[in-house]
This record gives sequence, structure tokens and C-alpha cells, in this order.
Amino acid sequence: MQTSSVVKGETVEDMVKIMEQYSNVIVIRHPMIGTAEKAANVVDIPVINAGDGAGEHPTQALLDAFTIYERFGTLDNLTGLFCGDFRYGRALRSLLKLFSMYKNNTFYLLSPQELRLTKEDLQF
Repeated sequence: MQTSSVVKGETVEDMVKIMEQYSNVIVIRHPMIGTAEKAANVVDIPVINAGDGAGEHPTQALLDAFTIYERFGTLDNLTGLFCGDFRYGRALRSLLKLFSMYKNNTFYLLSPQELRLTKEDLQF
């Protein structure tokens, strides 16, 4: 970011308004949580969140869900166990949100206490 237009004072909103004039979609990956949402609020084209800090990583979640769908032929009625660092795991946050849109899924989360998701993280 030290060599980007941000250093010169351009905001993310300014940047995406310019990009909107040259494209049909914007895919944005940014270290700050909520940047893609900010961008989506100021343009009239789709904005795809490719990851934002420790927040979310929906494009990875879509790939994971597609792989699961290829294997099982459904995204409903699944039971699974996720293990690892959930506090900083962007893809898991997005994957859980995605699976909450399907029926009868049960997922167990196993991690050390200090790396668990909070109750707020699980509100979809």
C-alpha cells in the first residue's frame, strides 16, 4: 500500500469509482475488514469480496462449497468437523455463513480456547 494511490490521499471509494468506468465487475482483496462492502456501496457494478483482513474470504468459501458439492452432490444435510484457528480464519467464517443458507447442516468447531469464534461471529 505504500506505493498505491492511497498514499497520495485517494480513498477506496475514489478508486472503485474510477475502476467502475473500465470494468463490469470489481474483485477486491484488501487488508481492512469491510472494504469490499464500502466499495459496493458507491458503485453500480458487482463487487466481489476476495478477502478482507481477518474478516471474510467468500471466494475461498465458494470454492470449498463447490468441492463439497462435487463430492456429495448437495449442500444440504451435511455434518462436518472443522479444526484450527477460527479467530483469524477468514475462509471458515465465510463458509459457515454460506452453509447457514442451506438446510439441516451441522458443523462442529474444534479449536484452542484463544482461537475460537465469538457468539457474535456466529450470528448470520
